[in-house]
Amino acid sequence: MKKVITQGLGFADALQTMVGSYHDLQKVRAEEETKQFGIESHAKISIEEIRAKRDIIVSALENDHQLNQEKLKHSFKVIDHALETGDLKALEFGLGAMVKVAETSSLLGLSQLTKQLEDNSNIIDL
Repeated sequence: MKKVITQGLGFADALQTMVGSYHDLQKVRAEEETKQFGIESHAKISIEEIRAKRDIIVSALENDHQLNQEKLKHSFKVIDHALETGDLKALEFGLGAMVKVAETSSLLGLSQLTKQLEDNSNIIDL
Protein backbone atom coordinates (compact mmCIF):
# COMPACT_ATOMS: atom_id res chain seq x y z
CA MET A 1 0.00 0.00 0.00
CA LYS A 2 1.84 3.06 -1.20
CA LYS A 3 0.12 6.39 -0.82
CA VAL A 4 1.72 9.75 -0.90
CA ILE A 5 0.74 12.03 1.92
CA THR A 6 -0.51 15.30 0.56
CA GLN A 7 -1.67 18.49 2.23
CA GLY A 8 -5.18 18.42 3.48
CA LEU A 9 -5.02 14.71 4.23
CA GLY A 10 -7.19 13.82 7.19
CA PHE A 11 -5.92 12.22 10.37
CA ALA A 12 -7.56 8.87 9.57
CA ASP A 13 -6.02 8.81 6.09
CA ALA A 14 -2.60 9.71 7.45
CA LEU A 15 -2.87 7.01 10.12
CA GLN A 16 -3.99 4.46 7.54
CA THR A 17 -1.06 5.40 5.29
CA MET A 18 1.38 5.06 8.20
CA VAL A 19 -0.04 1.65 9.21
CA GLY A 20 0.12 0.50 5.58
CA SER A 21 3.74 1.62 5.34
CA TYR A 22 4.52 -0.24 8.56
CA HIS A 23 2.99 -3.45 7.17
CA ASP A 24 4.94 -3.00 3.93
CA LEU A 25 8.13 -2.66 5.98
CA GLN A 26 7.34 -5.84 7.93
CA LYS A 27 6.71 -7.71 4.69
CA VAL A 28 10.01 -6.53 3.17
CA ARG A 29 11.89 -7.42 6.36
CA ALA A 30 10.35 -10.92 6.39
CA GLU A 31 11.33 -11.42 2.73
CA GLU A 32 14.89 -10.30 3.43
CA GLU A 33 15.14 -12.57 6.47
CA THR A 34 13.95 -15.49 4.32
CA LYS A 35 16.57 -14.66 1.69
CA GLN A 36 19.27 -14.44 4.38
CA PHE A 37 18.19 -17.80 5.82
CA GLY A 38 18.43 -19.33 2.34
CA ILE A 39 21.92 -17.91 1.87
CA GLU A 40 23.06 -19.20 5.26
CA SER A 41 21.55 -22.64 4.56
CA HIS A 42 23.27 -22.81 1.19
CA ALA A 43 26.57 -21.80 2.80
CA LYS A 44 26.24 -24.52 5.46
CA ILE A 45 25.48 -27.15 2.81
CA SER A 46 28.44 -26.00 0.71
CA ILE A 47 30.76 -26.14 3.71
CA GLU A 48 29.63 -29.70 4.52
CA GLU A 49 30.18 -30.74 0.89
CA ILE A 50 33.69 -29.28 1.03
CA ARG A 51 34.42 -31.10 4.29
CA ALA A 52 33.15 -34.39 2.85
CA LYS A 53 35.28 -33.96 -0.28
CA ARG A 54 38.30 -33.08 1.86
CA ASP A 55 37.77 -36.23 3.93
CA ILE A 56 37.60 -38.35 0.77
CA ILE A 57 40.81 -36.80 -0.56
CA VAL A 58 42.65 -37.26 2.75
CA SER A 59 41.49 -40.86 2.99
CA ALA A 60 42.53 -41.58 -0.60
CA LEU A 61 45.96 -40.01 -0.01
CA GLU A 62 46.46 -41.95 3.21
CA ASN A 63 45.49 -45.22 1.51
CA ASP A 64 47.75 -44.45 -1.45
CA HIS A 65 50.63 -43.50 0.83
CA GLN A 66 50.27 -46.70 2.83
CA LEU A 67 50.16 -48.81 -0.34
CA ASN A 68 53.22 -47.05 -1.79
CA GLN A 69 55.06 -47.46 1.50
CA GLU A 70 54.41 -51.21 1.43
CA LYS A 71 55.55 -51.42 -2.21
CA LEU A 72 58.74 -49.51 -1.40
CA LYS A 73 59.51 -51.73 1.60
CA HIS A 74 59.11 -54.80 -0.60
CA SER A 75 61.29 -53.21 -3.30
CA PHE A 76 64.03 -52.49 -0.74
CA LYS A 77 63.92 -56.11 0.43
CA VAL A 78 64.31 -57.30 -3.16
CA ILE A 79 67.15 -54.82 -3.77
CA ASP A 80 68.94 -55.71 -0.52
CA HIS A 81 68.68 -59.43 -1.30
CA ALA A 82 69.89 -58.83 -4.87
CA LEU A 83 72.88 -56.86 -3.62
CA GLU A 84 73.76 -59.56 -1.08
CA THR A 85 73.54 -62.35 -3.65
CA GLY A 86 74.83 -60.41 -6.66
CA ASP A 87 71.62 -61.14 -8.60
CA LEU A 88 71.53 -58.41 -11.26
CA LYS A 89 68.12 -59.44 -12.61
CA ALA A 90 66.57 -59.14 -9.15
CA LEU A 91 68.35 -55.81 -8.66
CA GLU A 92 66.94 -54.53 -11.95
CA PHE A 93 63.48 -55.75 -10.97
CA GLY A 94 63.65 -54.09 -7.52
CA LEU A 95 64.92 -50.78 -8.88
CA GLY A 96 62.30 -50.85 -11.64
CA ALA A 97 59.58 -51.37 -9.05
CA MET A 98 60.85 -48.39 -7.06
CA VAL A 99 60.87 -46.20 -10.15
CA LYS A 100 57.31 -47.30 -10.99
CA VAL A 101 56.13 -46.36 -7.48
CA ALA A 102 57.78 -42.94 -7.84
CA GLU A 103 56.26 -42.39 -11.28
CA THR A 104 52.75 -43.24 -10.13
CA SER A 105 52.58 -40.34 -7.74
CA SER A 106 49.45 -39.93 -5.68
CA LEU A 107 49.24 -36.37 -6.98
CA LEU A 108 48.29 -37.69 -10.41
CA GLY A 109 45.58 -39.79 -8.81
CA LEU A 110 44.53 -36.78 -6.77
CA SER A 111 43.87 -34.85 -9.96
CA GLN A 112 41.55 -37.60 -11.20
CA LEU A 113 39.86 -37.86 -7.81
CA THR A 114 39.26 -34.10 -7.77
CA LYS A 115 37.54 -34.32 -11.16
CA GLN A 116 35.36 -37.13 -9.87
CA LEU A 117 34.43 -35.11 -6.78
CA GLU A 118 33.38 -32.18 -8.94
CA ASP A 119 31.01 -34.45 -10.89
CA ASN A 120 27.96 -34.70 -8.60
CA SER A 121 26.57 -37.64 -10.61
CA ASN A 122 29.70 -39.72 -9.95
CA ILE A 123 29.70 -42.22 -7.09
CA ILE A 124 33.08 -42.76 -5.44
CA ASP A 125 33.73 -46.09 -3.75
CA LEU A 126 36.47 -46.10 -1.12
